Amino acid sequence: MMNYSFIYLIHILFVGPLLMYSGYVGTVLGEKCNDNNYEIVFQLLFVVGLVVVLYHGQKYLKYKEIL
Repeated sequence: MMNYSFIYLIHILFVGPLLMYSGYVGTVLGEKCNDNNYEIVFQLLFVVGLVVVLYHGQKYLKYKEIL
């Protein structure tokens, strides 16, 4: 069986936080430039990053039999 812990950790440590950071920076830059046309997109990007971290965190804890 394949060891999925590496995939879970990559998503927890890199993919999710990168999505959340991108959403945050996009929101801040939109506010600075008074251009809120894409505000919902950046907020959604942040939420997707948060969901990625939570989902893969839960999968990792189940894989390691902590949950």
